[in-house]
Amino acid sequence: MKRLLLPLFAGLAHALLLVLAFPPFGLWLAALVAIAPLVWIAVRPGRIGWREGVAIALGASAFYWYQCQWAIAISTAGYIPLVLYLTIYPGLVSLTLNFLHQRLPRVPLSLLVPIAWHARVLRLTTRPGVIVATEAHFTDENGRAAGGEAIPEAAAVEVGERRGGIVHVRWGADEGWLPATSVRVLP
Repeated sequence: MKRLLLPLFAGLAHALLLVLAFPPFGLWLAALVAIAPLVWIAVRPGRIGWREGVAIALGASAFYWYQCQWAIAISTAGYIPLVLYLTIYPGLVSLTLNFLHQRLPRVPLSLLVPIAWHARVLRLTTRPGVIVATEAHFTDENGRAAGGEAIPEAAAVEVGERRGGIVHVRWGADEGWLPATSVRVLP
């Protein structure tokens, strides 16, 4: 039980700093250091397990219970699932950072922290896909040809945002919009 107190306090410190960063306090600089308690707990000697991750998330939940009160006006039933979903994030960041730091101890934290912080965002906003047309050509958002090399059939791509009949796609260093019928999103 004692070993869960530090992760719980790290989550609470993270939550407090985020609360201070938003109105009515508006101390926006607190947002820049709010990740520090999560980093501190993640790089301490030893491995963080799922129990510590839950303790971090539980402490950090204070921010989401406070900040997401606007959701009650929209859906009282949706408020609790929203807060629980958002609460998972700080715990996962700490677990991911601890995992990376244990396996890559020589890689500086200045590289590991952004990877851990944005891994979830990347996973939620992009999906793997494959080109199912004979070849596909990038367009801009309005459907005008963007030029560049054609993407061959069966090429692996990252599929992002969808707008009507087009999807945003990354292929290597190139990105643009393709007709949604040219791409199959993989599970």
